[in-house]
Amino acid sequence: MKTNGHIKDPKELAKLNKQLRQSYNKQAEKQQTNKLAEMQERQTQRPEHQEVEQMSEEKVDHPAHYNPGNIEAISVIEDWSLDFHLGNVVKYICRSGKKDGNEAEDLQKAFWYLQRKIKNLNSQEE
Repeated sequence: MKTNGHIKDPKELAKLNKQLRQSYNKQAEKQQTNKLAEMQERQTQRPEHQEVEQMSEEKVDHPAHYNPGNIEAISVIEDWSLDFHLGNVVKYICRSGKKDGNEAEDLQKAFWYLQRKIKNLNSQEE
């Protein structure tokens, strides 16, 4: 019985199929190993790049000066649905003295946003 034009015995075809799968799996495994080795090599060759990436991400995504405790300022602002002005008040109070060590400046900024919010509310009432 002809199965594929060249191999007549189905057992031979099954054997060839098994060999092809094994060969394919070995190649795929080798490629995966090579990719992992390349990634590890890149990491060891450029640790300063990794540190910069990690530092940049931390500065943008979860900066320490906005997270003095267990809850980040942005979580409070979003949970309480604060507007721009009140959100900034919370933000500057949370980070006061933590970013550049200038607590008075951060509190002045918070106060400025609070005054601005009050001014806007008063002008709406008129």
